[in-house]
Amino acid sequence: MTDEEINREVETEYLRTINRALRKTGASEKRVIGSIQKIDCDRGIVFTIKTDSDRIMLLSNGFSDLQLNAFVPMSGDSTIGCDADLSSVEAVVTYKERVLTNGQALGDILSVEFVPNDFRILSDEEMNKSIAFEPEERITDRKERAAIFRGISKELSLPEPGQKREVGYLQQIECTGKGSFFNLQTSEKNLRLFSTSPTAVKTRLFTRELEGMQFGCVMKPIDVPVVFIYREMVDSKNRYDGELYSLEFVPRDFILSTPPAPMGNRVDTAQLLMPEREVLFDGRFR
Repeated sequence: MTDEEINREVETEYLRTINRALRKTGASEKRVIGSIQKIDCDRGIVFTIKTDSDRIMLLSNGFSDLQLNAFVPMSGDSTIGCDADLSSVEAVVTYKERVLTNGQALGDILSVEFVPNDFRILSDEEMNKSIAFEPEERITDRKERAAIFRGISKELSLPEPGQKREVGYLQQIECTGKGSFFNLQTSEKNLRLFSTSPTAVKTRLFTRELEGMQFGCVMKPIDVPVVFIYREMVDSKNRYDGELYSLEFVPRDFILSTPPAPMGNRVDTAQLLMPEREVLFDGRFR
């Protein structure tokens, strides 16, 4: 594969990651992609969902019964509740269809999973073309391996001014009334990073080792390297070291290069070819 083909595949791999992690549908369930236009609580709880071709109304017995997930960062006030404004965010909505006596088609909503605006459900053929690494896979062709890793490197998020990018392991997520705290271990230190909620952190997978895993408040330490971006912001009262922005899980032997220094609106391409620092991960820190 050429570098251009690898880059296209890496972009598609992000969609594959979300497709794999979506809630599995039952035999009598339907799934649509659209946006929540309105949540009306005057007569029970009624969700109005707008798709590309239709508008449907879905009922819920309560917000606590609704399965929620997010594959895009959500702002701190993006909560599911009465009169919440979520119309700008695309979502995969799963429901059971039913028809009321007046002939109006409605359904019972089961889950809402927020996704990127360009998200689509991939075909079986597209899913089977995955370039993500299997748990025990090792690419023996050095050129192919290098091309895949270059593609992943180009897709990784870059830190903005004032932010840092490091690689380590996610040990724990603590959920409290004040927000969520992510405990991460690097080769040099332990970090406790703050976020308003787990859904506010951009999360991506470049390895199939975590396929199907639900990230949340109750989880075991993840024995897979993760590239993360944060801003140092020490708060001694609440005991955290900064604010977390993204988590991107990578293959165990992935090489992370120091991001190139910006030059105005340009990037020094020479630094892309000759990184100042490389960190190789082939397992746990020792």
